[in-house]
Amino acid sequence: LVFAAAFRIDTSTLRGNLKPIGLLALPMPLVTWGALAALLYVAVGHPSGFPWPSALVAGAILVATEPFPLLAKLRKCRFSKRLAVLLEAEGLITITIAVILYHLSLSLAAAGDAGVGLADIALQVMWDLAGGALTGIGTSLLALRLSRRLQGPEHQALVALTAAYLAFLGGEILASASGIVACLLTGWFFGRATRADFSEMQERFQEQFWLFLSHAADALIFLLMGITFTFSLFGERWLAMLIGIGAVVLVRVPQISVAGMAFRLLPGAVALTSKESRSAWVTGLRGAVALALALALPVNLPAWWTIQAIVFGVVFFSLVVQA
Repeated sequence: LVFAAAFRIDTSTLRGNLKPIGLLALPMPLVTWGALAALLYVAVGHPSGFPWPSALVAGAILVATEPFPLLAKLRKCRFSKRLAVLLEAEGLITITIAVILYHLSLSLAAAGDAGVGLADIALQVMWDLAGGALTGIGTSLLALRLSRRLQGPEHQALVALTAAYLAFLGGEILASASGIVACLLTGWFFGRATRADFSEMQERFQEQFWLFLSHAADALIFLLMGITFTFSLFGERWLAMLIGIGAVVLVRVPQISVAGMAFRLLPGAVALTSKESRSAWVTGLRGAVALALALALPVNLPAWWTIQAIVFGVVFFSLVVQA
């Protein structure tokens, strides 16, 4: 999912908004994480049944926004092309940060009373980003060199698919860093190289190939959600679901307001129009990545079932109301 989104992103439109996106890339997801965790913890109001570490895990999962299902619709109806690219960039950034925060939150929950030092947390996050970036760049250079020697588009697509998984596994296992960051950079490099070096037929094949794979991955994750979902989950955790929905809606409004200020004040950035701002308020969808993280929760985590219910409720709201 991450590779496909990074592969398809339009870098030319993104280039004119790099400063505000760069400013919001790291601080905004971190602030969102803290705000969501605090809202969930206070609103649930059950420190023993829903402790602070569990709230941090839930907040980390809900950081990931996924506007990707809407992008094709936005482009077909000739909506703002820039907004579609900005939403895509937001999705890639928040997914990447959310996965890092998810693992960090699980580590904090596992540490319990022993705790983890702030210096250790900062070093781990920095290495996740730096080590993942180095792994992604290295994998991209090797894979692109091989891909350019091949003529068949199906062979080039196979090289790209192999590179996506090698980057992820290399980042996670060999570098002990973020495989998602490595995968994202590999996808971005491949997308740029495909548009610059390959023929129109080769480029179209690659885009259709990754579009199909992302649709298949989405479908499989939502199938798993359907298998996991039970009426007792809804019956016993409906209030937690409503709290989760309220938290993501409340956080989205100041989030977009701060982003709008950054686009208006930073030099070289074009301010968001009122139509773009209003649309951005309702396009902070949660989808397949949030579901995947919720389904991967360890069952020894306190309140794991409540966290899963919150995520299911927010994703359902995203699909039925926001989308």
